[in-house]
Amino acid sequence: MDLAERIRGAVAKIVVTASSGDFGFTVSIGVASFSNGDANWSDAMSRADEAMYRAKKAGRNRVVAATPEDDESYVEANKNN
Repeated sequence: MDLAERIRGAVAKIVVTASSGDFGFTVSIGVASFSNGDANWSDAMSRADEAMYRAKKAGRNRVVAATPEDDESYVEANKNN
C-alpha cells in the first residue's frame, strides 16, 4: 500500500504545460496480495482490478486494497453466511 500511495502522490504532482494550458494527472490503484488459495497470478490480479474500480467509483485518485469480497470464489462460498 505504501508504494502504491507514493506512486499515486508522485503522479498527482506531475504538471504538463501545453499550448492550451497546464494540466495534471491522477491515478486510481487497486492493490492485492498473492495468497495461498490462488491458483495463479491472475487470481490476485482480478482482486486488484476490482479494488481499482472501487477506487475510481469512490472518486478517483485513490489507492484501495482488495478485500476477500473481491474474490469471486470467496463470495460464492460465503453467500449464505
